[in-house]
Amino acid sequence: MILLEARTRPQASLGHHPTDRVHLAPNILPDNGEMSGKAAKRWLISGIVQGVGFRYFVQDKAASLDLVGWTRNLSDGRVEVYAVGPASRLSDLAAALHIGPRAAHVRTVEERDENVQNLSGFSIR
Repeated sequence: MILLEARTRPQASLGHHPTDRVHLAPNILPDNGEMSGKAAKRWLISGIVQGVGFRYFVQDKAASLDLVGWTRNLSDGRVEVYAVGPASRLSDLAAALHIGPRAAHVRTVEERDENVQNLSGFSIR
């Protein structure tokens, strides 16, 4: 939490300035990822990953890890995932992507670092 002090209502006769304190919640400050410790990753998953509930699996796992982002099917048969959150939770999601839901057969998972986007929730596109 950030504490700002502002000197207001000068009291000339007393020679002092009373202080008003204002508390600012961290979530109203701009988040560039560095201050919050957040990171962003993008994954491309290939194999039997479409038509097997993979995107719903990703959405459920990301929500359980309190990550934000999205997932979508690509026209070439892969699934793309973008997620933002603490690095340790992104690693947990990455581990789950290598397994997938029961009906999936994951062949490869490509991972790369991305810029942090200001998103809310985890959506299926």
